[in-house]
Amino acid sequence: MAPREQYLLLRAVADGAGLVMIGANDPRVLKQKNRLKSLPALLASGPVGDAYTVGKGRGMRLPKRPDMPYREGWQVEDDYWHERVGRAVLWAAGKEPKCQLDVSLSKTQFTPDERKTVTVRLSGTPVGQRPRLHVSVRRPADTPLPLPAQQMAAGGERSFSLPRLAAGEYHVDARLVGSTGVETWATVPFTVKSDRAVASVDLVQD
Repeated sequence: MAPREQYLLLRAVADGAGLVMIGANDPRVLKQKNRLKSLPALLASGPVGDAYTVGKGRGMRLPKRPDMPYREGWQVEDDYWHERVGRAVLWAAGKEPKCQLDVSLSKTQFTPDERKTVTVRLSGTPVGQRPRLHVSVRRPADTPLPLPAQQMAAGGERSFSLPRLAAGEYHVDARLVGSTGVETWATVPFTVKSDRAVASVDLVQD
């Protein structure tokens, strides 16, 4: 940016706006001495990136978007990258959710036949009325598998048993939806591994 544009942008940030840098850095603005040593809950999952104070405003620094060569289901990886950026933008703008979902799994790696339990806890107070918890399981190139939605109150906790799943990389996605729309969300990755795999495919001409 030219000096005048830099000044106008940074003045707005210093007055309380947010700044998110992706794959870039300016140590004159995102100063090491102003970096947050303890990340807020919205940014700690992942974690999202490095957080700073900039005058009365907030700044975030994220690594550049990873290279995602084409393969079946690549869009899901891209979705989770943008989910990370979304958290950074909300926090930098001072628009972080008033409540927080914490999703935990009994393990992070399973065999297909192992029992898989997901626990979701809600902290903080939702803005809207009648919040419901929506949980789904997602694997690249597959249709998300929704679990039964449940009512969720502030301070509440819900547990779900996942069905038998084929080997692969998965995410558990949780959203809290009330009368005002989506209040907050969380996502956690896990892996299912199996000793059985397709070693080769042989075709017979007839």
